[in-house]
Amino acid sequence: MPSYRQYARTACLLVGLMLTNWAIADTPSHAAVERVDTLGADLHAVRLGRVIIAGQPSAANLDAAKLLGVTTVINARAPREMRWDEQAYVESMGIDYYSIPISRASDTLDAEALNAITQRIEQGDSVLLHCASGNRVSAWVAVYLVEQHDLTVEDALVIARKTGLTSAGLERRVRRYLTD
Repeated sequence: MPSYRQYARTACLLVGLMLTNWAIADTPSHAAVERVDTLGADLHAVRLGRVIIAGQPSAANLDAAKLLGVTTVINARAPREMRWDEQAYVESMGIDYYSIPISRASDTLDAEALNAITQRIEQGDSVLLHCASGNRVSAWVAVYLVEQHDLTVEDALVIARKTGLTSAGLERRVRRYLTD
């Protein structure tokens, strides 16, 4: 059973979420990337605007996300990567679920997938965007910031690294996508 302290922390975060419910579309280049610890210590999760960027959430992480007001989950993993029926679980909670895979193996990023993620994020209220580790969805962050906010590739990559982009290979794919 959650303690009073956990309830109080969740309530404070919910109030903060309501007060700062700005879209990533409004994110300035110097935007703060905030760690989201209330989803669980086992999950790398950060907030950029009203989008939570994360690695693979568990059922408990998704329960916590619902308490934070998440209304949309976007999974960037391919269905063959999944080990459980996340979609059924998320939809049973009344949360919208979208599977928009970003390939781990391709030499390039898929513009269609990146654009589909952007469209869903712009339609959602509070979004949890995840892949296995947070790398692929952080690549989306970099592309989005360059294409939608005219950030330089370098400035966008600085923010993407803060959200979870740790793969040098994926960073090269982002650079290639944005400069070709």
